Amino acid sequence: MKKLSYVLIAVLFVFTANVKAQELQKNNLQNTTDVAVASEMLSEAVSAKKVTQTFDVRIELVDERSGQPVDPRTLPGYAARNLDTNQLYYPGYYDYNEFYDLPAGTYRFDSYDGYFDGSSSEVVTLSSSLEGNDGFIVVTLRYWSE
Repeated sequence: MKKLSYVLIAVLFVFTANVKAQELQKNNLQNTTDVAVASEMLSEAVSAKKVTQTFDVRIELVDERSGQPVDPRTLPGYAARNLDTNQLYYPGYYDYNEFYDLPAGTYRFDSYDGYFDGSSSEVVTLSSSLEGNDGFIVVTLRYWSE
């Protein structure tokens, strides 16, 4: 009887050990899968950040003859056209000469001409190296008047 109980205990021990080994293997596989999924999510987030890099741009006017600053509200408004997508962007109503969150790309910045005045246009490829300390890229247009 003692031998039988030792055999049963041994069988039970082997069975339990086998079940535990399978659980560990399954958990390890799950952890490996979790790591792979997390790694893939991280790489997708990094790529999305690269794709969605945005910039803030401020238009400044200078007189074409004197080089003196001119109030940007002198002209009726401004627009930026993405030359890659042909999409137009406009500044906010209260931020008359400031564009926020422009996607990376090459833009033509223009003003709407007044009755007897206007400005040049400027083509700029937005990049982090152009940003000032305040986080804006400054685009200077040359103001003219008749």
